[in-house]
Amino acid sequence: MGITCQGTGWVIEGNEVERLVMFPDGGDCDYSRLFGDGHVVRRNFFHGTDFSEIGSAHVDCFQTFDNNGEHLRDVLIDGNTCYDFHQAFMGEASFHQASSHIVFTNNLFAHGEAWGLCVHQITDVQAYHNTFYDIAYHGAGFRDGATGVVRDNIFMNVSSSYWASDGGKVTGDYNIIMGAAAPDKPGAHDQVDTDPRFVDAANRDFHLGPDSPAI
Repeated sequence: MGITCQGTGWVIEGNEVERLVMFPDGGDCDYSRLFGDGHVVRRNFFHGTDFSEIGSAHVDCFQTFDNNGEHLRDVLIDGNTCYDFHQAFMGEASFHQASSHIVFTNNLFAHGEAWGLCVHQITDVQAYHNTFYDIAYHGAGFRDGATGVVRDNIFMNVSSSYWASDGGKVTGDYNIIMGAAAPDKPGAHDQVDTDPRFVDAANRDFHLGPDSPAI
């Protein structure tokens, strides 16, 4: 795996993790795993994993779980770029329900094999100004009592944009959705079937064109 963080008040900034590989003794492959309180994770670049080199491993940009007695609280994840993953965020609090207030801002998540944000039983997960592009299944899903806000994001070429189930709750608005299923109840200002007009997304240039409705 790449970076693992535990404790309180760490800043993880400006790192590059490239090409995760599964070693013969097993384990798992994640670009980062986060536990603890009060961290800032910003402007990191995770990319380049070849899925033929990781066997049965599951690759997440950011992962947290609590069956080890840990939690994740009051964390800012800002301005990161992640390609070539299964989940952008795999977050679970199934045992102790002590994880909360995780904020995703200004991140780019592209070329995912499964989900963008996969949230289980974590409360107050906030997503603002992120781009979700070319992800096989869901943009942001909140399950099993998870709660969140999804606002001012772009979802393009994703099977579904954002939703909640099994007691989860999400509110969303001012999102641009293109080539992705809209939520059951879109926000009043969500723009569905609206092209964000990236400069050249096929070649990983996600700058907005001058006539982009996302500006």
